Amino acid sequence: MNIQGTKAVIFDMDGLMYDSERLAREGWKSVADRHGVDIPDSIIKLTMGLTCSEIRALIQKHFDGTGARADASELHRERNELMLERVEKEGAPVKPGLYALLDHLREKGLHAAVASAASPKRVEVLLRKSSLSDAFDVVVTGADASKGKPDPEIFLIAAERLGIDSRECLVLEDSENGVLAAHAAGMPVIMIPDRMEPSDGARAAALAVLPSLENVIPLI
Repeated sequence: MNIQGTKAVIFDMDGLMYDSERLAREGWKSVADRHGVDIPDSIIKLTMGLTCSEIRALIQKHFDGTGARADASELHRERNELMLERVEKEGAPVKPGLYALLDHLREKGLHAAVASAASPKRVEVLLRKSSLSDAFDVVVTGADASKGKPDPEIFLIAAERLGIDSRECLVLEDSENGVLAAHAAGMPVIMIPDRMEPSDGARAAALAVLPSLENVIPLI
């Protein structure tokens, strides 16, 4: 498979560029234990790709439904602080093939963008710690979009800022919400699953499901 007509590649961040979904899950579990409540993995999975306000609403709905006396906004704030502290100290492991793929895009004269629902501060820290602050032409964060994935808004914003037609932007995603968002934006998307196997719906929406970013290089 060769992806003809690609002018830009739009990267998700957590779980695709960095092994940071694990940090997010550990952060949620830590603050939940601190407050004596439970946030199951099934709920954490649903938060992937959502904006901060959507995450808080989802967690609060879970608390209200289980009768837990907890403030989702407070837990979300604490989780973000824990993640930011850890990333500032340690960074996050870079996924195999990221640097090689970015070098390949530069050699081909293609544009690169980040479209992540994470906070601007966490995006900035992760890029800085991995020496990628200047690697992308456009960086779109959760602060730029009013709706999270699977809504296509964040990808459409990235394409608009790149000045490139959405059909000429290839999206790389690890989550089902992200794949569905890219598909809804009319963008070809390749899925590189992180911690969960893709559903039938994600497989149908993606051009391909690949094991690593390294496998993307021969296709562009």
